[in-house]
Amino acid sequence: MKTQLNTRQKGALGEKLIADWLTNAGFKIVDTNVQCRMGELDIVAIKNGVVSIIEVKSRRAVTGLIADMVPWRKQQRIINAAKYWQAHTPWASSYTIRFDVAIVEGNSLVEYIANAFSPSY
Repeated sequence: MKTQLNTRQKGALGEKLIADWLTNAGFKIVDTNVQCRMGELDIVAIKNGVVSIIEVKSRRAVTGLIADMVPWRKQQRIINAAKYWQAHTPWASSYTIRFDVAIVEGNSLVEYIANAFSPSY
C-alpha cells in the first residue's frame, strides 16, 4: 500500500530537492523556512554576491501558467518577509536580493526562474 504525503510533506520534499539542486549549482544555502509575521521564505541562498529568495512550488502535475503559481499577493508577502529577513540579518544588508521561483513536479525540477518577480516601489 502506497502512503500518501500531505501537502506539508510534499512541500518539504520539494524544498529539499531544490536545496540540493541549488547546492550542486554553486549556491550556498543560508536559511530555510524563514517565518515571520509578514510571510515565509522557503529558501535563502547566495551565489556571486546575490542573495536569492527562492519560492518553491511543488505540484503533482504542472498545469496552467507558471506565472499564476505565485500570484501578486503572495509575491508581496514574500517581498515583505525578505525585507524583514534582510533587516534582521546584519551581513545581508549590503547584498542585492532577487526573487526566484522553482517549480517541482513529483520528484524532479520542472523549471527554475531567476528574477521571477521584483518589488514594486
